[in-house]
Amino acid sequence: MNQNIKNQRIYIIAVFLLILFSSKQVYCESSSTINQDKPKIGLVLSGGGALGFAHIPILKAIDSLEIPIDYIAGTSMGGIASALYSIGYTGAELEYLVKNVDWNEIFTDEPDRDLIPYFIKKDDGLYQFHFGFDNNTINPPSGLIRGQKISLFFSKLTYPFEKIKDFDLLPIPFRCVAVDLLTANEVVLKSGSLSKAMRSTMAIPTIFNPVSWGDSLLIDGGLVNNVPVDVVKEMGADFVIAVNVGRPLKKRSELNSMFDMLEQTLVVPSIKKHEENIQNADIFIEPQLHDYNPALFTNDNIDNIIVEGENVLRSSLQKLIELKNDLNPSENEKRILNTVSIRVFSINILGNYSIPFKDIYEKLNIVPGQLFNQDTLIAHIQHLRETNLFQSIKYKLDFIDEQRVGIQFVLKELGQPSIHRLSIKNNTTTSFNTIFNLLDLQIGSIFDIDLLNERINELYSTGYFETIRYEIEPVKENAIHLIVYVEERPQDEIHMGLHYDETYKFVGSINLIKSSLFNSGLRSETTLRIAGLTYFNSILYLPRSGNSFSLYPYAQMNYKDIPLNIFDESGKKFAIYHNRSSSIGLGIGFSINHDLDLKVEANMEFINVTPIVSPPDPFYSPEWKDKLTTIRSKLHFDNIDNVFLPNRGLDLTINYEGSYINIGSDIKYVKGSLILDYYKTLTERTVFHFYTFNGYGEEELPGYKFHYVGGPDSFIGTERSEMGYYRLSLFRFDLRQQLRNNMFLSLIYNFTPNYGGDFYPIDKQVIQGAGIGFTYNTAMGPIELIYSRGDKINNLNPSKKSNVYYLTMGFNID
Repeated sequence: MNQNIKNQRIYIIAVFLLILFSSKQVYCESSSTINQDKPKIGLVLSGGGALGFAHIPILKAIDSLEIPIDYIAGTSMGGIASALYSIGYTGAELEYLVKNVDWNEIFTDEPDRDLIPYFIKKDDGLYQFHFGFDNNTINPPSGLIRGQKISLFFSKLTYPFEKIKDFDLLPIPFRCVAVDLLTANEVVLKSGSLSKAMRSTMAIPTIFNPVSWGDSLLIDGGLVNNVPVDVVKEMGADFVIAVNVGRPLKKRSELNSMFDMLEQTLVVPSIKKHEENIQNADIFIEPQLHDYNPALFTNDNIDNIIVEGENVLRSSLQKLIELKNDLNPSENEKRILNTVSIRVFSINILGNYSIPFKDIYEKLNIVPGQLFNQDTLIAHIQHLRETNLFQSIKYKLDFIDEQRVGIQFVLKELGQPSIHRLSIKNNTTTSFNTIFNLLDLQIGSIFDIDLLNERINELYSTGYFETIRYEIEPVKENAIHLIVYVEERPQDEIHMGLHYDETYKFVGSINLIKSSLFNSGLRSETTLRIAGLTYFNSILYLPRSGNSFSLYPYAQMNYKDIPLNIFDESGKKFAIYHNRSSSIGLGIGFSINHDLDLKVEANMEFINVTPIVSPPDPFYSPEWKDKLTTIRSKLHFDNIDNVFLPNRGLDLTINYEGSYINIGSDIKYVKGSLILDYYKTLTERTVFHFYTFNGYGEEELPGYKFHYVGGPDSFIGTERSEMGYYRLSLFRFDLRQQLRNNMFLSLIYNFTPNYGGDFYPIDKQVIQGAGIGFTYNTAMGPIELIYSRGDKINNLNPSKKSNVYYLTMGFNID
């Protein structure tokens, strides 16, 4: 689905619900808290969606002043920022990160169309709503976004620390806040998977799916505790720095719409706790962000919000400097650091994901109980560096008292380990071998985080899974255990769509998919379209997933009753037909890769084409009732990047249909067509589109099998299906310009060089048309209005022009 549409869906609801984002911190080569009397510093980052980018300048200032953060807590996107800061990301690193992330991509579930198997891609853009279907009950999605891509993003950032299940053992002890949807209780997450905790704290209701956590179902913690000062105090903080980017209560004069009321309603239940937390913060920082959209993750919005963070920092910087001065070690503390009687109390090693603790511990050769000497410590660290196993080694000293010190090492590994073992968890209907083969990660191969994410995206694109995540455990030096957790989608699904155009008016679509029918992997699809036309299709086939070539048999039956307009020699509609037929077919499909599919089918079709409205003369209103036995083939190549508003790619369809009397058909004919769409991006906002239709048929081709074109999808300047003939070619050129996020303007020109027909004795007549179109892309599909002017298709007045308007809304129809 178009990324702008995803943004719009997020905005419609998320504009009322506050998330957040922010920052984090790294350890200096050595930072020490020598005196127990020195206050423990807690940092709190609030929720607020994109407004959370204002945290970054404050974090950069904390880093620059080298203020040691002993505890950190956050909510929603603040929880995400806090998690990253707790494992060593600096404010500067976070700023680089947020400015180089494709947020439109992160906040979607849709895999790249290049990865989608053909049997899923073929229905892309036909339906607005997708539901699970289990035991004859529809299961609506619990959120617009499952969170697959953002979960992978979190895992990529945190995987070296995923083995740490106690958040107190992270470089900075960490907490984040969520809400249990089942009990409405606040849940403070302090253990488990770090990436899953990040995903839980920002699960905005109705936007993101809730996260299962034990017996709980977790959603965004901003609903109950958006500035969790109480949480960081409970951890042990004596002095709290709190940054709030959430929006305050609106004044009466600001409550001017339903959306304002809803936003205020969501804030009211937590406002008392919010005010208490603010009062309990020792340094409270609140950027002025009223004019910025918390759901808008554009580069301009991000830059402006960071500037507001810098502005508020100026008024708070003196307080931070005073805090830093209070924390500077005294002469007595310096003496304690250099005492010869102090001993090593504990050693903690963090950040290693492939090299076990035992191996690093042996290489450090530091044991609890031995006398501590800072020069000796640096020598041991240098020895560890000389192993060439680590990109960076940082340490932090924690003085228990005047005789004991704990040493914490934070490592960043340099090499790429091998995959020693691969486990797959929570799969019930999809076999281990199927998942293993689709992942295509061999035991003993080098572990590559980018390759892993790529393979998981490919696995996700099969449509079998709601979410896929992973964890990593070290096994031995340079060897890991990779654990993949899958959440499978319902075996059955139901899709619904709505379309409007000026010819068929409203058309409703329902599509029922049943997987693993009768036999594992056997799939059935039943499609019904009703209202402005009637279309029914049911197909049974055995698809194969993956990139390799596969062959699959299929059987299908089909019924259609589609109104067909017939135009006279003056270009006026003079008859309307029921274009009805029913058919059954058996065929073989060849899935060559994700983009290319070939089907060959033997088909029996029963034609019943009769007039609804027609002239009294039967010569002008014939009827057809034929039985056709045909051989059909369809070659389809599709690598366009977006089904609604493509920017690049090619869509090519080649059809063949032959009817033969010697195999039971009432008539003989041969017809074929080649249809091509080509898209190329000229500039960031300008796209060129070329379209051609080339239809061939023998002269005995019956009228109901003519190639019919015309209308907004093929030839503007004519009514839909106004051009019908047994042979015709047309060429179309579009230039589309993006005006704003979801608004587009198009210039269109098309012509056919050799049009003729039964009513038109002038053969090889050149017909031209041109127009201008406006498109607004919405969450329910594009709305497109086109004004066109074209040649009248008649021999009475070849110079006459026609003005035709087209209005289409919603998703596509076949």
